[in-house]
Amino acid sequence: MADTIFAKIIRREIPADILYEDDDVLAFTDVSPQAPEHFLVIPKQAIATVNDIQPEQAELIGKMVLAAQTLAKDKGIAEDGYRLVMNCNEGAGQTVFHIHLQVLGGRPMNWRPGENELSIDRIFRDYCVTGFCSCKTGIPYIPVHKIRAHKIIGNDFEQLCWPAGRRAGCPE
Repeated sequence: MADTIFAKIIRREIPADILYEDDDVLAFTDVSPQAPEHFLVIPKQAIATVNDIQPEQAELIGKMVLAAQTLAKDKGIAEDGYRLVMNCNEGAGQTVFHIHLQVLGGRPMNWRPGENELSIDRIFRDYCVTGFCSCKTGIPYIPVHKIRAHKIIGNDFEQLCWPAGRRAGCPE
């Protein structure tokens, strides 16, 4: 078995708040929860990414989903709903290369995933393109009274929204 943090949890070399275990699957509380209920379901067999799942492992993946379903019911989040997430590779946010099913619940889940996060794209969409620079450069700007996000991301916000080399006093 590869020496990931999950392999160490399976071998009990690292403590975890284990919620469920059978011969094939282990579930435990996420150490950095993103929702009131956030736990991981992993196979005991090492599989690095979703791309590495073989047809003969389909039953194992089904067992992971059934374990998630059982725990969601036990934790009282099944009726209101919960989200199942399985990232594949770094570009999708996979940080541990042992497949894992993340189960999140206990709060409303927005669609699209990440919609409640303050991303650069969202800042520009919601706050930045509200007018044009009074010096006639045609560069989008934020009137100062509309900078609500400034308190969240600090001084970097000005660098994102004001172009370098702007004329003094512009934007107003």
